[in-house]
Amino acid sequence: MGKIKLGIILILSILILSCGKAKPKLRIGLNADYPPFEFMQDQVLTGLDVEMANKLAESIGYDLQFVRMEFDELLPALLNKHIDLAISAITINPQRQQIVDFSIPYFSADQSLITVEDSSIKVNELEDIADYNIGFQNGTTGQYFLQFNLVEKDVLSWENLSAFDNNNQAISALMNKEIDILILDDSAAKAFCNIKPLKIVHLIKTDDQYGIAMRKDYELKDDINTALRQIINSNYWTSLVTKYLGN
Repeated sequence: MGKIKLGIILILSILILSCGKAKPKLRIGLNADYPPFEFMQDQVLTGLDVEMANKLAESIGYDLQFVRMEFDELLPALLNKHIDLAISAITINPQRQQIVDFSIPYFSADQSLITVEDSSIKVNELEDIADYNIGFQNGTTGQYFLQFNLVEKDVLSWENLSAFDNNNQAISALMNKEIDILILDDSAAKAFCNIKPLKIVHLIKTDDQYGIAMRKDYELKDDINTALRQIINSNYWTSLVTKYLGN
């Protein structure tokens, strides 16, 4: 009887210790107003990036904590170690690569110009937007594109540009006709046009590559790349992209 009790005690002890051993946690920074990648739906955080992040964390044996912030706060938060990764439809570009590392690319995007549905604006060439007021979200590829391809080539004046902290502010300004055109990634442009009286007036082929941002020499980089490569080559990824972006 004593041996049975001792055995039960040992089993219970093992179970208690197993239950008490928590998984390590990854703090993921994102900007949750960018459908279809990260957005709030019925007060629940969802989107392609959100589901991918959960799958990624599961694959490498981590729990997740999402940390919401403005897009242009993500990389500073990463450098200051307030978050471990930034997963928020972030384009890999030389400016960002100077200060952070990226995973392998997981998605390709272009830039779109959108306006209100009843607008008469027509854009055949980028030079056609020179006289309009253009909005962008701070720190985004759209901002870089306008700066390097139009402003610095004297096609567009800084006075014609308006910066916004997030896309909700930018979309609101567009709807209220405080700006004429908004530049943003094409997948997000399509998502906003599906839920608001907006339309795309021009597509800019840029072939931007999204990656997961992390600090230089981050110890989990190889694990993340291995897991991410498995995810994007799987049927799971195909169904996830179809779910949020269609065929």
